[in-house]
Amino acid sequence: MAKVTKKDFVRAWMTSSSAREVAEKTSLSPTTISSYGSRLRRAGVNLPKFPAGAPGCTANVDDLNAIIAEFTSIAAGKEPR
Repeated sequence: MAKVTKKDFVRAWMTSSSAREVAEKTSLSPTTISSYGSRLRRAGVNLPKFPAGAPGCTANVDDLNAIIAEFTSIAAGKEPR
């Protein structure tokens, strides 16, 4: 595992748009990045959270929920819409 100082970690975090990007900059795993970020926040560091989900995800929530409703209806023995 790469040795990354707290200062370097925060600099990488603040210049990135995702945990994956921080991982690329620091050679740490995305899981380690998330854990380390959470630990710093618990210690009082005002590290902002990255938005949830993949960057650039433009999924239509209504369409996806409609698909889920179809499967839920089928599982309940109802005809799909």
